[in-house]
Amino acid sequence: MGKRLDPILAAKVMIKAGAEPLVPYPGAGKPWLCRCLTCLREITPSYHSIQKGQGCCVYCSGKKIDLVSALQLMKSAGFNPLVDFPGDKAPWLCRCITCQRESSPRYNDVHAGHGCRHCWEDRRGDTLRLDHDLAVSVMHLAGFKPTTPYPGSDIPWPSTCVKCHRKSSPCYSSARNGHGCRYCGAEQRGERRRLTEDIATSVMHAAGLTPLEPYPTALQPWRCQCQNQSCRSILTTLSYSKVQSGRRCHACRERSSGFDRTKPGWVYLLFHPEHEAVKVGVTVVGAERIRQHQLRGWRLFRQLPCATGEKAWRIEQRVLKFLRIQGIRPYLTAELMPQGGQTETVDAELVPPLEMWKLIQAEATQNH
Repeated sequence: MGKRLDPILAAKVMIKAGAEPLVPYPGAGKPWLCRCLTCLREITPSYHSIQKGQGCCVYCSGKKIDLVSALQLMKSAGFNPLVDFPGDKAPWLCRCITCQRESSPRYNDVHAGHGCRHCWEDRRGDTLRLDHDLAVSVMHLAGFKPTTPYPGSDIPWPSTCVKCHRKSSPCYSSARNGHGCRYCGAEQRGERRRLTEDIATSVMHAAGLTPLEPYPTALQPWRCQCQNQSCRSILTTLSYSKVQSGRRCHACRERSSGFDRTKPGWVYLLFHPEHEAVKVGVTVVGAERIRQHQLRGWRLFRQLPCATGEKAWRIEQRVLKFLRIQGIRPYLTAELMPQGGQTETVDAELVPPLEMWKLIQAEATQNH
């Protein structure tokens, strides 16, 4: 047996490292209740960790954040938190004390000196807050007819395309830099490589789908039927471009993944702190879908029980449709999500988890 360490010597080592012991020496590898001599908080490093050169205080090193200190920092930066502290890298729903508008800054960003983005935009002056009539004239030149007052240079501005009459939300800065209607642009690109209906139909047949109506455009939904004899589902959301990118019959995919629309289901909301992304998804009781995401760093934020998987799926689809109408596109790529589901992800800075959850609840209420 090795020689037992002298408790007095161990205490001197801890004090030299910046930790004052508050209880007798518990053992080399056990947590030792101490007081940090720098921040005066209670900490529990072990003697072994100090001997290995690891820092003694998790607060001073930034590995752990004291809730009181976090609240003090946010208030000193002009924010009034509206929800519990979610972590240093997660969006934190707050209200600005100055302008009284809500935003979701991250603790790390505020600690680095970032303030309210709304106040910052207001202070940018003429480069952001243009005269409304001048801003509208620029949008008209770009082919847009705004439907709401000018919101700011880099904020989506609900408008209608003068040419195709479809609604979108381009930013003033994008229109000023020459970016036009994304729908018209997509159709123009399609015209340059427009397919004949025979070729497009052959591609759909090769993907196991039978078109039920004439070929519209590459981006428009093309009503078709699954050729799988055990399925034969009528599909109304697939477009030629989606089939070209690998999308297939969702009913067959769900059946192979264990998603049964007749079983009780869930609408779940996930958050990924590293990617700073939010994901909405659906699953049924007994499935392992949420677990598959959790193994890759996703955290379960909320989940909403539904009577059937069909109801859960409809809620999810309405949420995604609303996001697309607002101009919010999928955030992550297939490379970052080998388990699938990247098309249901959004940037957490654009749609914080709490706001996404409110949207899910609203759609569930309408569905009910």
